[in-house]
Amino acid sequence: MTDPSSAEVRAFWFLPDTGAGTAAGFRPEWFRKDPAFDESIRARFGPLVERALTLPAGAPPAWGAAPDDVLAEILVLDQFPRNLYRGQPRAFAGDARALALALALIARGDDRRLRPLERLFAYLPLEHAEDLALQDRSVDLFSALA
Repeated sequence: MTDPSSAEVRAFWFLPDTGAGTAAGFRPEWFRKDPAFDESIRARFGPLVERALTLPAGAPPAWGAAPDDVLAEILVLDQFPRNLYRGQPRAFAGDARALALALALIARGDDRRLRPLERLFAYLPLEHAEDLALQDRSVDLFSALA
């Protein structure tokens, strides 16, 4: 069995594109506790998440440096653990690597190649950081999406 691709991660997380530059709609599962959604992540991506959490923060992107691939890796490191390990320290085990990937994506300007809803998730590692300057930067980035 092979690992899911970055395209499979993105297709799972985001609703289909309507062609209007944003995803078809907001998924309520993203920001609420939903055991069925959490289990679907575990079933499809659990082993991938576990392997991703073992990589050091400075390791190169696992799928490559293309914006879509980096976004998928950020989701695997920043969002999926929060669903899989609710209420446990392990929920935050991917934060340092997700932050490093997000900052590199932004520094290259590649975040601007993502759809607005995708950019929101690319910026979340800055919001999750225990650093006020990074959190302030996330507010600026989120505000620019409006």
